[in-house]
Amino acid sequence: MDKSDSILIHGTSDDRVTISGMIEEEYDLGFEKWQAKIIDSEGNYLLVVADYRGEWEVSVSAPSDSGFPEWPVSFEERPYDTGDPAVRIWIPEDAVIHLVYSSH
Repeated sequence: MDKSDSILIHGTSDDRVTISGMIEEEYDLGFEKWQAKIIDSEGNYLLVVADYRGEWEVSVSAPSDSGFPEWPVSFEERPYDTGDPAVRIWIPEDAVIHLVYSSH
């Protein structure tokens, strides 16, 4: 799989989430948990959560109404900082990110 067809999501510092690849975004969060739906044009989606509580956690789920998209997902270390998690998702070209926030 070509990484140019994917996005990489990870935390940076203790209050920022970075997305790179097909979509380039950076989010300042303060002390909130970052949640986003990655949605395609048919409404299928995956939910991604990044949370910092002394260490970063990154998770991906497919809720019951998600359409269960068959997008490959892999976990790796974030760039330039070994030991912190990142998630790579191969997404369709028409995918967009819709943010959902909730505090700790």
